[in-house]
Amino acid sequence: MRNLFLFAIAAAALAGCKKSGDTAKPGDTNNTTGLSGKYAAFKSADTSFKDQIRGHGVSGIEVITLTGDTLYQNLDTAHPVVSVNIIQNYSPSMITDTLTFNSATTGIESSQKATYPFSYDISSGKYNAGDTTPDTFYSLTKIDDTTLKLVIYQTSGIYTGDVSCTLYKKFQ
Repeated sequence: MRNLFLFAIAAAALAGCKKSGDTAKPGDTNNTTGLSGKYAAFKSADTSFKDQIRGHGVSGIEVITLTGDTLYQNLDTAHPVVSVNIIQNYSPSMITDTLTFNSATTGIESSQKATYPFSYDISSGKYNAGDTTPDTFYSLTKIDDTTLKLVIYQTSGIYTGDVSCTLYKKFQ
């Protein structure tokens, strides 16, 4: 029963950043070449864990889109809570991140706070923006021809920081 419960929690966490058609995996044939062009963020999800321990379950998932934000809490109880528009003075400009791919292995990430270069390997899912924070992991996945998923995950033993996932759509 506990395994079923943990599976339900994991599924809820992934649903925060799930897109239909999310079938591409590192190593897929359509996922092995470099990327080109500019991609803009359109959905972001942050998952927090109780006591920062994965095994204790999810304490909340915050999903931010271009139209608003929603917080999901108490997912593992009989009384889950959904709070809509919790960010005061919310604006779609809060999701301004872009990824611009300059070559098959390099690009530029831009946000409201900074612009910096990154390297990547889409076939292995590796993404490196120079972050040297210990136990921080990045994964870049091509979902389809116009959509990318960037996951940032911090962990140290049984402790986990927020798991952040951002979906990007290619400019036409």
